[in-house]
Amino acid sequence: NSETGTDNRERQSEEYLALQAIYGEDAYQRDADYDAAWLFAPPARYPSCALRLRVHIPPDYPSHAAPVSELLAEQTGISISEQQRIIAELSGLYIEGEEVLFAWAQWLVDYVEDLDRKSIFVAHLAKVHSADDAKRVLDTLLMDRKIARATHNILAYRIVLSSGALLQDCDDDGETAAGGRLLHLLQIVDVQNVVVVVTRWYGGILLGPDRFKHINNAARSLLEQCGYIDEKPSSGSKKQ
Repeated sequence: NSETGTDNRERQSEEYLALQAIYGEDAYQRDADYDAAWLFAPPARYPSCALRLRVHIPPDYPSHAAPVSELLAEQTGISISEQQRIIAELSGLYIEGEEVLFAWAQWLVDYVEDLDRKSIFVAHLAKVHSADDAKRVLDTLLMDRKIARATHNILAYRIVLSSGALLQDCDDDGETAAGGRLLHLLQIVDVQNVVVVVTRWYGGILLGPDRFKHINNAARSLLEQCGYIDEKPSSGSKKQ
């Protein structure tokens, strides 16, 4: 009825103004391309991402109908299946008769903040004395089906041979330049007779150069835990 329609319009207007007050006018605004749609993008104080949400508002929202969400993710690297999962998660938050757009906005903000953690990086380490040893370590790791199905298994090793010569090598496993950066870390901390493999499970988000930071942080943390480098650089000791 007309009374319900008026109440819905008032509640929609109040919700829109509240969201602008919380997230900023640039983050939440009316969509110029659609009469009854709003656009939300995580504001600048949150990690940057091209992900945006278009919200289509039906006349009987929030009393009897849910808003319709449309994800704008063309430049984000988020897979279609992941986009579908996001839409399903948002749809599940609606309760008939209640405003839901703040919950949607906060869910999206939390998602964007968590993007880096969607890729998982795990380091593995073993003592080795030959290139064949390093290969056997990798082959053994790949016997684990979860590791074998990972997106990348980046490898680097440094070995002092009985002749005193230094043998070192690396493998990107498809993660361009990652093996060389991992080997550079081993050179900087001057570890010897060790192979490090960093396994990455890709989470659907392109991390850019930050992926190298995560790879090296995982490796360095494990080297410290295993005593190959000191947590305090001033100590300067290492294992061979």
